[in-house]
Amino acid sequence: MKFKNLFVVFFIALSSSTFSQIVRGFAGVGYYRNTQFEKSAFVSIDGGLEFRAHKVLKPEIKASCFLVALQDNTTTDANGVETGFLTRAVTASNISLSPKICFGDEDETAHLQIIPMFNITNVVAQGAFFEFNSDKTKFVKTDSDKYTDTRHSFGLCIGLLCDLSNDTFQSIAFNIHYNNIEFGDAIANLKFKKGNLQTRQTLGFGINFYFGFIKKKNK
Repeated sequence: MKFKNLFVVFFIALSSSTFSQIVRGFAGVGYYRNTQFEKSAFVSIDGGLEFRAHKVLKPEIKASCFLVALQDNTTTDANGVETGFLTRAVTASNISLSPKICFGDEDETAHLQIIPMFNITNVVAQGAFFEFNSDKTKFVKTDSDKYTDTRHSFGLCIGLLCDLSNDTFQSIAFNIHYNNIEFGDAIANLKFKKGNLQTRQTLGFGINFYFGFIKKKNK
């Protein structure tokens, strides 16, 4: 079966009233504070599925893309004039598996959620060095490098899940993330190594929107 056909089947299933009470899709963004990066932060774009196994246990599978840019490093001559600069960046694709636990009565509109996560991450680090051209009129790329690494890690997320409607299954979650994914090892393997970098044990904040447009059944 072609991918497009699989997508259509999945969309129809997700839209059905019975399936939508068991499985919900979600999408979100994350913001992580780290002073070693450009603008002292990096971000993630997230999407996944929540499975309602029990009113307390709602496992999730999530796919994320991390966008990480390091601060530029410049080189100067004896007079302090800039002669070149180094740029480095990381992109990472991540799959998280989580036995999400929710607390609170189902009739309540807000629930505490605890999300332990097992992460499988593909990290791609890239670097490039730029120098003035012979006319000293512009910078040109003179060297570049790329390194790919696969990481496994555990993380944790604690948040508040709030229902947006009494009639449908739509919700929004405000989460605090404890990120334990290491991007620094991939960066350290570039030939432009410039100091040590560690991204484990980084705190972040995220917002997830859970889709559920089918109306709830009357009790």
